[in-house]
Amino acid sequence: MGKRMKEKKEELEKLFDIETKEPQKIGCCGKEALQQVVDQASKKETIPGVPSGFTKLDDYTGGFQGGDLIVIAGRPMMGKTSLALSMARQMAVDHHVPVLFATYEMKETVVSKRLIAAQCDIPLHTLACAILNPKQWEALDKKLLPLIESSLTVADIYEYDLQKLEVLCRRAVEKDHVKAIFIDCLQYIYADNAYGRSTVDTMKSIPAFKLLARDLDIPIIITSNLKNGTKDLDMHNCRPRLSDLSDDGITEFFSDKIFLIHRPEFYHFYQDEYGRDMRGVAILQVEKNKGGYRGDIFLNFKEECGKFTNYDPFNPMPLGEGGIVNSKANEK
Repeated sequence: MGKRMKEKKEELEKLFDIETKEPQKIGCCGKEALQQVVDQASKKETIPGVPSGFTKLDDYTGGFQGGDLIVIAGRPMMGKTSLALSMARQMAVDHHVPVLFATYEMKETVVSKRLIAAQCDIPLHTLACAILNPKQWEALDKKLLPLIESSLTVADIYEYDLQKLEVLCRRAVEKDHVKAIFIDCLQYIYADNAYGRSTVDTMKSIPAFKLLARDLDIPIIITSNLKNGTKDLDMHNCRPRLSDLSDDGITEFFSDKIFLIHRPEFYHFYQDEYGRDMRGVAILQVEKNKGGYRGDIFLNFKEECGKFTNYDPFNPMPLGEGGIVNSKANEK
């Protein structure tokens, strides 16, 4: 018994020497942490992480930090992909951050058209059918160049399994010096096995992406579907919840930040309980935010262009056919 214990100890010591990092005393790592604070204070930028392009969200989070795993989740038709594209475009165009946007759902040309539509404020249908008016052609000439010249890379990953996707991310960081990676969407990620292609359980994919984000020291942002709730609810009950992730808490446990996207207008609620106009408005519920604030953030959503912008309460969207319909909360 003693011999076996000794052999095991020697084996573990060899493993420790090869693969593990030495622990640091607080005096050493504390000085490094303090130096980071001093360096950040001396910079003009007030956001230590990668800016999302949304002012209120960046106030809550301090930007997206290296090593963060961030999940944007919502029910179908809420605008998860549009929000991720808006963030990626604003990072690359407005803040000159190299970004990779990898998608299972669309080809590169489709993603490009959506980015162009959002950048130039041209309806997607108009751009897809090439029925632009003179003003829209002029918008292309004036607004498109910053997008074309940005460091935004698009990848169609339909044929990529989890392992190939990890290789793609590592190459993007090494070759293109990418500082943020978007993956759309979690439920499409698959792995090859003896029975063919099958989707990867979040029990494997979410921890894998968290470890990848830490290893590459960049934020990884993933879109995810939520369970589709019933529409026969009042305005409060139709809001998404973390329990709608339906993965036994794996995503909530491993993620650093979780944003749930919700559009009351989709459920025919055009005012909230305070009488605020909800037409063209999305609510970004910051449900998890390590080291930051939690709460609701209002964004404007221009659905025809697939574009999210900072909230402007004085710029409501055109009224829909049904007029303003009060929620039950407004009837109290």
